[in-house]
Amino acid sequence: MYRIAPFRLLTNLLLFFPFATLGLSEPAPFREKTSSPIPDKYIVTLQANHTYEAHFNFIGRNLSEPENDFTLIRGINAYACKMDPFLVHQQVRLDPGVKAVEEVGRIHRHDSIDHGESTEEFRPLDHRSEDKAIEKRWSPGIKSNMIWNARMLTAEGKLMQPIPEEAPGEYLNGSGHGVCVYVMDTGVSINHWMFQGRAVNFKDYPGSPFRYTDDPDVSDTKGHGTHVAGIVMQNAPWATIVNVKVLGENENDMAAIQAINDITDEHLFYRSDPNKIRDGWRGSVINMSFWFEFDSDALNAALKRAHEAGISMATSAGNGKNGEGTKYPTHPCWSPYVICVGASTIDYEKAKFSNYGEAINIWAPGKDVWSANGGIDGGWRLMSGTSQASPAVAGVMAIWVSYECIWAWAGLVYQILYENHLENAIDSNYRGNRSLINTGLNHPKKRWDVPYLNAPQEEIHRTKYEAQQASEIRAYSYTDIPALSTVTYSGPTNAIPTDPAPTAEMDTGYGLGAGPTVCMINTTDTGECTCACADGWTMLFSPDNTLWDCKSPSGLYGPVGCATGVERQCERC
Repeated sequence: MYRIAPFRLLTNLLLFFPFATLGLSEPAPFREKTSSPIPDKYIVTLQANHTYEAHFNFIGRNLSEPENDFTLIRGINAYACKMDPFLVHQQVRLDPGVKAVEEVGRIHRHDSIDHGESTEEFRPLDHRSEDKAIEKRWSPGIKSNMIWNARMLTAEGKLMQPIPEEAPGEYLNGSGHGVCVYVMDTGVSINHWMFQGRAVNFKDYPGSPFRYTDDPDVSDTKGHGTHVAGIVMQNAPWATIVNVKVLGENENDMAAIQAINDITDEHLFYRSDPNKIRDGWRGSVINMSFWFEFDSDALNAALKRAHEAGISMATSAGNGKNGEGTKYPTHPCWSPYVICVGASTIDYEKAKFSNYGEAINIWAPGKDVWSANGGIDGGWRLMSGTSQASPAVAGVMAIWVSYECIWAWAGLVYQILYENHLENAIDSNYRGNRSLINTGLNHPKKRWDVPYLNAPQEEIHRTKYEAQQASEIRAYSYTDIPALSTVTYSGPTNAIPTDPAPTAEMDTGYGLGAGPTVCMINTTDTGECTCACADGWTMLFSPDNTLWDCKSPSGLYGPVGCATGVERQCERC
C-alpha cells in the first residue's frame, strides 16, 4: 500500500502563490478535451522512473483509494482517477515526475454507411477448379469466385473496368496462419460461419476484467465490429480473429488505451514462450476502426510500446471528407507507429466520404464492401467507410507477418507494405499519398519462387520450432479451410509485483488471467468444476453463482483456473 504523507508546507504555499514565485519548474502539459470529456476524470502519465509512492507523497494524498475511482493503466507508467481541477492543476501537474495530464474523453467508431443486409450465403462462393495446374506453387488463372475488394489487392495492376463483384482470383495458401488479429471495435459475433471457428474473445472471456465498456458482455450489438472482422478474414482467411470490445456503453479513451497495453502484454507473453511459438504462433496485428477526439500522450505511449514490441497496427482515417491541418485525418492516424488508411472505390477513386491528407499512409477499398453481418443469422451486409478500408490493410499485413514470422519488428511489415503497394493507383486531385495496398502476390518485379516482392528466398517456415509445407496458391474458397484450425491461444498472467503470483498448476490454457475457465481434461464426462484462486486473492461470485472471478488485494482481477486433479470436463464455474 502506498504511504500517505501529510500535506507539506510547499503544498500549502501553492494555495496562495503561483508556482513561478516558488521557483518550481513549469507544470506538466495539460490536454483539455472540450468536446465530450468525462467530468473530473483524468489520465496522468508519469516519467519512466517515477514511482507512484513518490508521486503520491509529492501531492500529499493517496489517489489509489477506492473513492477516487483509481485505475492503474497497465503497461505504461500512467493512471486514471477522479480529481477536482484544483488538485490537478495546483498539485499533480507540479510534480516534476509527471509527464503529462489529460482529460478522459470519448472514443468513437467511424459511422459506416449501411447499405442493407442479405442472409444468402452466396459470398464468397465455393467454385473449385478442375484445372490440374491448381496444384502448382505459382499457378495463374485459378478459377474461383473472389469478392472484388479482395481480388483488387492481389492483382498485378489495376483491374480492367468494369470490375465484377465476384470473379476468379488468387490468394496465398495459409494466409495469416498463426497470426492473432486483434479487432478493437464494437465486438465480434465470433460464431458467424465465415470465421470457421477462428474467432475468439480476448482472453476467451465475455466479461470483466478484459471488457472495456459497460456493456454486460463483449458481443456485437451494432454489427460494425463483425463486418470489420470479416474483411480481415477475406484477405487472411487463416488468421485468428480476437474480439476486443472497446466501443459500447460509456466507451472512453482510457479503456481503449488500456486495451492496447493488454494486447501488448499478451504479445510479449507469446514472444517469451517457446511453447507458443512451437504451437504455431507467429505474430500480432491490431485493427482500430475508431477515432480519438484529441491527441493523447497516454495513447502515444501505448502505441509506441506496442510498435516496439513488434505489433503492426492499422487505423481508419475517418469519414469527414477532410484533410487540412492536423485535425484530419483523426487520431490515432497521426501516430508514426500505425498505418493510416483512407477509403477508395471499385473505380480506384478516393471515396467521397474519406478523410485525406498527409497522414494517409495507404488506401484500401472501403465503399460498397460486403462482409459478415453481426447477429445470429450468419448473413452478409453491405457497408461503406474507412472502417472497411483499415481491416483490409490489417489482413494483408497478417499475411506477411505469418509468412516471415515477424513478431519482433513491426517496421519490417511497414517496409514490405511500401515495397508492394500499387503506386499512384488512386485517382485523386487531393494532395498526399495515392498508393493502394497490395499483397504483392502478382507483383511484376518479384521472383517467381516467393509470394511477394523482397520476400525471403529461403524457406522461412522451417524454424527451429516448426517445419511446415511451403505455401502455394490455391483456389479462393472458405470451405477449403479446415474448420477449427485455430492456433492455440492462451493468455498471459497479468499481475503487478505486489500481488500474490498464481501457482503453476493453475495454468489451464486459454483464459488464464481472464476469469471463468473451462477445463478440457476428459471430454467424455461432465461435472461441476473445482475452482481455486491464488493465495491471498478473493473469490467473487455473480449474483446467480454461475460466474466467478478472483480479485487481488490491490484490486486487479484474475487469474483463475480449475484445481488440479479434476478428471472431467467442467462447465463454466
